[in-house]
Formats: sequence, structure tokens, C-alpha cells
Amino acid sequence: MSNSEEDTKNCKLHQFQRNNYFYGKLMTVRDFESEQSYFNEKRHLLNRLIHGYGLICVFDYDDITITSNSGTVEITFINGGTALDCCGHEIVVPKGTVKKIINSTGGNISSADLTTLPYLYLRYEPCLSEMVAAASNPSSCDETCCANRIKEDFEVTASNILPVESVPTVYPDFSGDINEDDAVTIIKKWIEESQKLCLECDETDKKLVFLAAVKSDLTIDQGVTGENRRFVCSNNQLYELIRCHLSDFDNPHRALKSINDVGNVGNKSVSNVDIASRDGTIGITSYPDNDEVDVKIALDAVERRHLDDDVINKILHSSDGSVTITPETTKKSINLTTVGANNSSTGLVIFSPESFDRESREAISGWIDPRLGVGPISVILGLVQDEKKYIFIGAIEQFQSFEIPKAHLVAVVDPKKGKFRVGVKRLEVDDTVSIPSTRVQWWAFGPDSDLGEINVGTDIDYIEYNVSRETDLIVVNGLCEDGEKNCQESAEGIKGGRYYARVGSRVAVNGNPKKLADLILEQDVDDQRKLEVGETWDIGEGLTLQVVEIDVDGGEAWISLLYNGEVLDETVVRKGDVYTYCEETIADESDVPMFVIYVETVFTGMNTNLVQLRYAWAISRNITIVE
Repeated sequence: MSNSEEDTKNCKLHQFQRNNYFYGKLMTVRDFESEQSYFNEKRHLLNRLIHGYGLICVFDYDDITITSNSGTVEITFINGGTALDCCGHEIVVPKGTVKKIINSTGGNISSADLTTLPYLYLRYEPCLSEMVAAASNPSSCDETCCANRIKEDFEVTASNILPVESVPTVYPDFSGDINEDDAVTIIKKWIEESQKLCLECDETDKKLVFLAAVKSDLTIDQGVTGENRRFVCSNNQLYELIRCHLSDFDNPHRALKSINDVGNVGNKSVSNVDIASRDGTIGITSYPDNDEVDVKIALDAVERRHLDDDVINKILHSSDGSVTITPETTKKSINLTTVGANNSSTGLVIFSPESFDRESREAISGWIDPRLGVGPISVILGLVQDEKKYIFIGAIEQFQSFEIPKAHLVAVVDPKKGKFRVGVKRLEVDDTVSIPSTRVQWWAFGPDSDLGEINVGTDIDYIEYNVSRETDLIVVNGLCEDGEKNCQESAEGIKGGRYYARVGSRVAVNGNPKKLADLILEQDVDDQRKLEVGETWDIGEGLTLQVVEIDVDGGEAWISLLYNGEVLDETVVRKGDVYTYCEETIADESDVPMFVIYVETVFTGMNTNLVQLRYAWAISRNITIVE
């Protein structure tokens, strides 16, 4: 046996040889075998070094049955499966395959043998098949002694040895102070180290692929089997793993970054941040089961002299005034109380006659602190009636059923200060010299959370044309739900879409939010319009539709679309047509759908010929350009 053949047998690296063809070359069996080996061995090399070895698919526990029959044991693969051995050989098991389980020497085993040989392996084992007569045979055997095919078969072998555990992978070390460039260098070096050895199969047992462990009752031991099976991942599986990992926003890579700038900041990487009280005055208790850390003042470590008002005011404070801090020295405790119920407060502003400007009859209070902290607050004002102590809230100057002092009330809020001012303007006061005293009750509310900005009129909504929703037809030059234009095609080869774009109540021309047009007509799904010959339909904003003529025999109608009396378009329509008028260029936009209508029927009768139309849609030709 040559060195190359020996290397091939043991799955070692070797150089490949292929046939060199020339005219007159005598081709022998060896040449044809070399041709097959060249491609097979290259494929096996790629399988071995790129994909690895193990089970690829199927071989489910419930798909494997083991039975004892006449002293032998057979295994049935209900749904089959596929595997790769460490030499790169493909082991293909068709559905319904039945094999006898053998030992390492090739002999049949009994069910009793499985108690000492409980581990089953797949082994690639090609065999000769399809015996045919040889045209020329140097041997002395009969005519049918030569095999016409080599079947890439397999065996199921029982053993008492579990698979050898793989050498644990040593992952890159990213500890310490590293940056992005350092991480790339570490990964490159790790790959270089891991590729210093190629997978080889010098020992015979390494060519086996572990299949299952069998119990004494001839059932699969799922625990042992699951721990020792080795799998080959497909590209689809790897893609799904990467996709799931990247889309998992709760994964460890998005864990806590830092606590008060301590942790994974400044090119540092730490696995844990300890919260400590160096002087022992604060007790810190961790509850891992609840993912909580409880921080309390360690009362046993704090003496009473620490709890006088002066010390408390120095070490504890509420910067926004939303919390009151009260020490109780006898109980060795500190009470923290939020100011105001439900984050709100109230009060009364009394405007004396002297506070009003005599000409404008207006008065403005000073800045009022509702003690809700900085940020936007909501203020409600009510006018207090002196005699009956009623409080009137709302546009009271327009209400006549009560005897209410008429006044306009207004509040001006400064979010940076968290304060507001109250303004009042008295109405129906004839004598400016004797403006009465005015009492204003206020209520102030602080927000529990800030939900951010909502920009009205900038988001694009894609709305389906009624004709598309009801008749499943497309509109020429229409949009798709993602904003792409002409992404669909009708059976007649006409390109278009089922949607138009809208920003607020206006239509975004060709989906452009900077170019807006008014929607002047959109018929509901139940609306229809019947037009006789010569009748005109006023769509709006100078747009009209007219039926010019109806072909009684052909079931066709000639319609005309006009703008301010001038013909924009004329066409012939039939039952079931979607007629769309598009402007070639408007507001620097090309092929813009301006008018859409569905022809439900073309009716011809003894006395009346008419066209029945539905789902009409039209936009204004006056386009607003948004800067």
C-alpha cells in the first residue's frame, strides 16, 4: 500500500492526484477508481475539516426501535437520518431501514449482550452490490462474480465504551483593561492557536458515530444518549442561533454596565460590583433569588448622638423638596415622607383690589412653589366665590345660571424652577376704581413619568385603497405597505400597489412627507355613483368626471376626466376595471396617482345606459411643500 493510500485510509492530510488525459491513453480500472477517489476524498476533506462529525438530522428517540428476533437484535430507523464520521464520510440512513446490531468483530449479538455492550455506534461501511457478468474476467469464477456497484452502506455496532470526551475549548480571555482593537487581536490569536491541529482519525473507534445508549428492556436511555451525542450544526441552525442572540435584548451582553461610574466603563471590564459600607453604618443585604439588594441604615452601628437634627440635615437631604426627612432619636430611626398626596398640592391666591392694573383690570401673582420638584407641572385654577365659598372651574364668563364673578384665569409654569404664577383678568367691572378682591384656588400636579415627545404630523401611515381592500386589485403607481412603489404586478402585467401614504389627514405624494396634498374624495366601501351618458360628477376642487358614450354591444364606456373644464384624460373602461389617472410630473414627483375609481358595471337597457362606479379616491392638485 502506498503512503497516499495509507493516509487516505487513516484520514490524514495528503496530496490529491487526478487523471491527466491525452489522446491514445489506455484507461484501466485503476484510472477510473482514481477519478472517483479524487472527488470523494476532496468532499470528505471538506466535511471533516469544516463541518466536523456527529449526527446531522433525525435519529429522534421515538424513531428508533430495537427488537430481539431469533437470538439476534435488530434496530429499525422509522424516519432514518444522516450523520458524518470524523473522516468526512456521509452516513445516510433511509426511512424504514432495518439493521442487525453487531459487535466489534462483525458478529451478531443477542439481547443479553446489550447488558455489557449498551452503547450503539454508526459506522460507514461501503459494500459491493449488483453482481453482473463480466465481459472479460481474468479470474476463474463464473460469469456473475463481479459487482457493478459500490453501495455506501453502514453498520450499527455495539460497544461497552462511551465516546471519548472532546478536549474542552479554551475561550479567549477578555479580562482586564482592553479596548476594541485589543479584543480583535485576542480573537485572531485564539483562532490561530485553535487551527494548529487538523482533525485526524488514526484510531478505528474514532470513525464511529455515537448513536444511542440502550437499556436492558431494549429502550433508549435518553439521559446517557443526550449527554454523549455529538451534532453537526447546519448553516440554518447557526443563523437562527445568531439571529436569536442578537434580537434577545435581555441577554447578558446588555447587563448592568455600571453603578455610579464603577463597573464596565472607561475600557474596564468587571464581572461584579460590590456595594459596601466601609464604616458599617449602612446594612447591605443581597437577595439573589429576588434579584434585589436591600440597603438600610445599620441601627446597631449608629449611636444616638448621630441622630440629632443638625447631623441629619447635613447627611440627608431632598434636593427637589419632594421628600421630608424626620429623625426619631428615641427610636433610632429616620422617617422619609413624600410631600403631598399623589404627588400634588393645592393653595389659595387672594388678589386685593390694589393688585389690579386699573386700565387692563389684570393682576399677576408672584412665583408659587408647589413643592413638586423641577420639571413640567399641571396647574388647575378655580374662582372662589366670597360669600358661599363655592369654587367655579372652567369658562365661567360664558355661564349665566349662577351668580359668578366673571374673570379669565391663567397659569404660567416655569419647568426649570418647578414654580408657577397665577394671572387674573376681571370682566364686566364697570368701575375700575372699585375692582373687587378676587380669590383663586389652585391645584398643582407633578408627573410620575415623562413619556417623551410626540411629533404630530410627521409619521407616515400607509393606508390601503378601498378598491384594493374590497376587490383585491392594485392601483397603478401605488405603494406597498413599506413605502416601496410599484412592488406588485397584476395578471395583465400592470405594476402598482395597494396603498397610499398619509401624514395626519393629508396625503404624502408618492410617499414623500415633504409634499402634501388634501384628500378631496374617498368613497366608503358602501358608496356608489351611477352616471348616465352625458352626466357629469363634480369630484371637488375643479375636478369632474363625465360619461361621454356607452357601447351597448361591447359593454364599454368612454369616460372623460376634466379639471376646471379642461380635459385631463379620456379612456375606455369596462366592467371590473380600476381606472387610475396619474400625473406624469407634479411638484417634481413623477407618475403620481391623482384619481382612482372602480368600474363595477356598464349597464345597457331599453331606456337607460349608465355606468356604476365605486371606491372613488382623489387628491388635490395643489401640493404643499413642507420645508
